[in-house]
Amino acid sequence: MRQAQDASGQSCHFPFIYKGQWYCKCTNVDYGDKLWCATTPNYDVDLKWRDCTAASGQSCHFPFIYKGQWYSKCTNVDYGDKLWCATTPNYDVDLKWRDCTAVSGQSCHFPFIYKGQWYSKCTNVDYGDKLWCATTPNYDVDLKWRDCTAASGQSCHFPFIYKGQWYSKCTNVDYGDKLWCATTPNYDVDLKWRDCTAASGQSCHFPFIYKGQQYTSCTNVDYGDKLWCATTPNYDVDLKWRDCTAASGQSCHFPFIYKGQWYSSCTNVDYGDKLWCATTPNYDVDLKWRDCTAASGQSCHFPFIYKGQQYTSCTNVDYGDKLWCATTPNYDVDLKWRDCTAASGQSCHFPFIYKGQWYSKCTNVDYGDNLWCATTPNYDVDLKWRDCTAASGQSCHFPFIYKGQWYSKCTNVDYGDKLWCATTPNYDVDLKWRDCTD
Repeated sequence: MRQAQDASGQSCHFPFIYKGQWYCKCTNVDYGDKLWCATTPNYDVDLKWRDCTAASGQSCHFPFIYKGQWYSKCTNVDYGDKLWCATTPNYDVDLKWRDCTAVSGQSCHFPFIYKGQWYSKCTNVDYGDKLWCATTPNYDVDLKWRDCTAASGQSCHFPFIYKGQWYSKCTNVDYGDKLWCATTPNYDVDLKWRDCTAASGQSCHFPFIYKGQQYTSCTNVDYGDKLWCATTPNYDVDLKWRDCTAASGQSCHFPFIYKGQWYSSCTNVDYGDKLWCATTPNYDVDLKWRDCTAASGQSCHFPFIYKGQQYTSCTNVDYGDKLWCATTPNYDVDLKWRDCTAASGQSCHFPFIYKGQWYSKCTNVDYGDNLWCATTPNYDVDLKWRDCTAASGQSCHFPFIYKGQWYSKCTNVDYGDKLWCATTPNYDVDLKWRDCTD
């Protein structure tokens, strides 16, 4: 009887025959927990074999040669679903290798050393597009690692625990600029996570469902002060989203396209009561926008520049019938503004303060030929006003009430030397008047 020989120094031959069966990778058949392979096509004929046991304690060597091919990362070639690497430059010559299989159930250790370099987050170095991390401080010594690949198709679980800390929104801790979340209550235990990165280049889909609730505009639920939206009808199913954050420092572009419609002024379509505009001609293509919300509590600054033009009074340019003004000298630079719309239904308050000056009648200061007045004692504080423009083409109504008093003829009360009258029975209610000047 011929005796089997340990063909040390020879490569495995795949496939090979053993007891009439074909094998395309190392096997432990008839050898307990020891992996082996034939070094010729037919072990039953030649009785040539070698040990496949990994070189314990040695690091992968990248690149390495196997069957004349170069590999720059772990591979499962000829080993089914088991990742492995050579521990020397040429496996075909040295037959030295080690297991690359991840250490299941252990957390990443940050920072860790790999090939003499420090890493403070998961990396794909030497593994193509597969993210991984060491589970001990020094991979070069311990060769312990785990897979960092996200749990596809699962929703974020808020709150979740990571390294003993609670998180109620996606975080980039230990992952640089990549947002992620756990998909179970405790990442430290389960090591389950998913990518929170936005779906670049896709539009918001309104309405959308998130955690069983319907949203018709961008929301910051579970993301702190960051506005976001789903890009499909159901986030809970598809996990697709995008960032709704405004393009800071850019001007509105009018007109612009949104969902195939043209807009020539700021709009609140799909954003509830929040006014917004696109900063490029086509939002559907570029997804660039900015907030149009007014700077509350700030006074108009006259003159101001908008799109290179100077304005000395409130204007409705690019905002339809809504009057507005900049609150700084240059809107194009600062993008600060406020609403100039009159306080409907309120009476003028005389006297009132505007820019530190007292006024006892309507004025057109800073508003061109448009007469106006404050509806509180101090415009500089309250920013409340109304239009004093006369009701053109209407006759005086006598008698009329003004500040609780009856008038049966034109008066100059509160208007200096300018005669006026109400065009309805009660000015205090209707705020309608006309000029009595011949």
